[in-house]
Amino acid sequence: MEALALAQRSGDMKLTLEALSALAALAFRRGRPDVAGQLLIFILGHKATAQEVRDAANELLSHLPPTGLTMRKEIDLATAVALATSA
Repeated sequence: MEALALAQRSGDMKLTLEALSALAALAFRRGRPDVAGQLLIFILGHKATAQEVRDAANELLSHLPPTGLTMRKEIDLATAVALATSA
């Protein structure tokens, strides 16, 4: 989570998205597919997402159970960060 805070402070959106991707994977491993799904959808929908991060997000998304995507909705960066830090 420190990496996410540092990325945000630096203003580097690509780095912020990469940190969110890592936190989505952590949420998935901690049994929070709902949080992981919301973060992944945000990451994949953002135009600044690097291809490597996009590929990793798609890979993780393929492992989510359908329930991880049932609450799918548009979220903004502040909501994504709040979700990531709550998981």
